[in-house]
Amino acid sequence: MRPRDLPALTIVRFFAALLVALLHYAVFGLRDSPVWVQNIVASGYIGVPFFFILSGFILVYVSYATPMDRTRFWIRRIARIYPVYLLASILTGVTVIGVRGWNLNALEYSAVFGGLSTGLIQSWIPGASGKWNAPGWSLSCEALFYLLFPILFMRLVAARTAIVWGVLAASGIGCAMRISLFPTLESVWLLHGTSLQVTLGSYLTQFPPLAIPLFLLGMATGCLYHRSVTVSPRLALPIAGLILVLMAVDSETTFLLLKRDTWITLLFPPLVLSLAEVQMSDGPLKSFGVLLGQASYGMYILQFPLWGLLWLCVEGGDGRELKSLPIALAFITGLTAISCFVYLYFERPVEDRVKRWLLRVPPKVERVQSLEVEQEQAR
Repeated sequence: MRPRDLPALTIVRFFAALLVALLHYAVFGLRDSPVWVQNIVASGYIGVPFFFILSGFILVYVSYATPMDRTRFWIRRIARIYPVYLLASILTGVTVIGVRGWNLNALEYSAVFGGLSTGLIQSWIPGASGKWNAPGWSLSCEALFYLLFPILFMRLVAARTAIVWGVLAASGIGCAMRISLFPTLESVWLLHGTSLQVTLGSYLTQFPPLAIPLFLLGMATGCLYHRSVTVSPRLALPIAGLILVLMAVDSETTFLLLKRDTWITLLFPPLVLSLAEVQMSDGPLKSFGVLLGQASYGMYILQFPLWGLLWLCVEGGDGRELKSLPIALAFITGLTAISCFVYLYFERPVEDRVKRWLLRVPPKVERVQSLEVEQEQAR
């Protein structure tokens, strides 16, 4: 039986991707804005942990409908995320060569960091995650999640409800420890003095195994949802509003001994459960919102290469910190439009072709067999 669609969860993915884009491009043009506005935009990074949690929830939600076949699952995930990811990697290579020129240094840089990124292992190497299409670091984490998912899913499905609640609690504690500990390690350097130097805190923040608690938080939430644990859809807006209020205060603020980001992260599961219950009537508004949500993955992963290509052609450089807010907003608007086009005419057709080729199943049949909902990862 095919799971019902969850349009509100699809739509909210666009806003998570938008937060990441605003962080990357609009924050520089808001220096004279009220502090609370700056705080909200500077908190755009929370879109990435939200994508991790949502990824775990959606994969559990979809996988309950059909028997788990590891090979088919992995093939479907590759078909879903990799074509656009590879496109973004190629466009990044064009920008790198355009900036550095055709020389040995540029080719070596492209071979090393382009290779790590294309292989989805850049976040495992200290200092490498931001060298080639920086948002791709979250896909390095997602790749690990997908690898582990069949095993984790079978264990959670077979577990008693009390155990699932325990996994949820343990994952929440893991997320809280992650948020509290990593910033204290920003003064410790790895590979200091080399081109790969990075603080230990930054490295651990993007180290795939340490992001697993976020994914497990989403998986446990998905298992509980299938066991009739729900949150009223009327609470979706209040929870989202509370998250926005928390984003408006400084990230170092603590409430009841927990950092602001910990509270935001712990609010994500009830937000997901509430949005999963939201029913939307068919119409242009729903269709457009769902399209934006479906295009959010492309919006997330294509933002850096498209920005780089734009300013390479216009000015020969990046200079994000020198761009005004209107320029940033115009770029984000164009990025959204391009991402919708890419989703409709590249992402979805190529996904169907890859599935047809690797699974030997016609795309229409495959679409009936499984409900695919895209990630993100700011990311």
